[in-house]
Amino acid sequence: MLRRPGLHSADLERHGLGNLTLAPAEKEGAEIDIKYSGYIQRQQHQIDQIQRQDQLSQDLDHNGITCRLAEAREKR
Repeated sequence: MLRRPGLHSADLERHGLGNLTLAPAEKEGAEIDIKYSGYIQRQQHQIDQIQRQDQLSQDLDHNGITCRLAEAREKR
């Protein structure tokens, strides 16, 4: 429920759904983690893709590609 815009932990507590034993900082941290979990997963997926592409580029024999300009081969 906390993933919905405009809904906060205080709203859950009003309806008896919140955890009253948590400190305010813990509630805020949990709410932030829940609200942004989708963004964080998407960002981690992008990071993983970039790392795989970078590894492929490092494993590639750039000198063996004859259609590249000599200048481009030398830059690697």
